[in-house]
Amino acid sequence: GIMRVQLDSGVPVLFGVLTVLNDQQAKDRAGLSDKGHNHGTEWAQTAVEMARLREVTLKGGCPMRPRERLPYHDLTACPFFTVSTWLHIATISAIGFAAAAIAKKLA
Repeated sequence: GIMRVQLDSGVPVLFGVLTVLNDQQAKDRAGLSDKGHNHGTEWAQTAVEMARLREVTLKGGCPMRPRERLPYHDLTACPFFTVSTWLHIATISAIGFAAAAIAKKLA
């Protein structure tokens, strides 16, 4: 579903999940504490990277598959679509859940 939206709209769409056991972990993983790290920054960088990759592939399909017909792209055969990209996509929804949990606690 998420990948299809991205392919059909041309807009990078990412989805991530932060898995946390408590409020402190949510704050840490959202970058809201001194010892935390904001994963949203990495996810935003991934969105920019995906936009650049899409721009390159739309000019002629996957550089490794020159006869590919546009706008379809076989992601499983593309060397530019890596496991790390899948992991970033799989982890992005967390921001929404963490933000909602934090907002609820702060309210």
